[in-house]
Amino acid sequence: MANIFSRLFGSTFPSTEKYENEYNHLRKEQERYHQLEKSASIIRYFELDKLVHSGEFKQKVLKIKKERFKHTEAFQQFKKYKEYKRSNNVKRYHKLLRKDKVNEAEELKKSAEIQTYLSLKDYVESAEFNQIKTDMNDKNRFKRSSEYQLQEEYKALQKSDDVIWFLKTKKNCPFKHLDKWALTFEDNFDGTSLDDKKWITGYYWGKILMNDNYVQANEKQFFKKENIELRDSCAGLFLKMKLVRVKYGILKLDLYQLIFSFHLVLLIPDKALDSSMASLRPRLNLVIPHQLFIVLFCCRNRCRRKLIF
Repeated sequence: MANIFSRLFGSTFPSTEKYENEYNHLRKEQERYHQLEKSASIIRYFELDKLVHSGEFKQKVLKIKKERFKHTEAFQQFKKYKEYKRSNNVKRYHKLLRKDKVNEAEELKKSAEIQTYLSLKDYVESAEFNQIKTDMNDKNRFKRSSEYQLQEEYKALQKSDDVIWFLKTKKNCPFKHLDKWALTFEDNFDGTSLDDKKWITGYYWGKILMNDNYVQANEKQFFKKENIELRDSCAGLFLKMKLVRVKYGILKLDLYQLIFSFHLVLLIPDKALDSSMASLRPRLNLVIPHQLFIVLFCCRNRCRRKLIF
């Protein structure tokens, strides 16, 4: 087909093989894109992308990086403990204990001030306090945080081949026009004979109203299914010279018999297309004898659209 159009329109008309390779490549990329779109890695990437760029997450990271032991509640308790330790009553309490004046020390211990001091002393000497102090003064504290782990996971996904390809493809959107279409009819002619569930080889209303083939009053030839041969995943449509008696006329009126010398092919998809728009991609290898025309067109009636060869 490309050779015919090249002669008509010049060498700029692309070859069928080149067009099909480009189209099939685009279809494969479209399939890969939509598979990745639902994949765990892409879904996770966009979850993390939204999270790590949120104001709340950034504030947490900044806080972890800047916050030290002196900014904690534990440090405030430690300061309070040191203040109580310097008070006169606490000094007197320790002095009584050193001189073994236990009774006087126990009496002083009942005061609120000494009770608070002892409570603070227990806390600053606890494992919990020491752990907080160690963690907050650790220079690698941020690297041990969950926020750091999330950032590293995000960076790793960002560098993955799938994510890089997906983001680049999403930005360019090379198959945007393909996503507008849904496949409703396809036949690669891989069988040994024409699929009667997919194709009609005569006029539609002849099949519906009388389950037989006919030709209209203005026809110069008859259409026969036998003129279609399947081979190497191609449907060959042949013109043959042979006398044949057929039904001829206008379907709504009386039909009469007529003999034709030529018979060829009428091929119609046996499937109604519900939309008012369709993208048709037939592949034709045209071997056209002198003064013979092969027509590819769409026609529409009230209930269906047709593709006719």
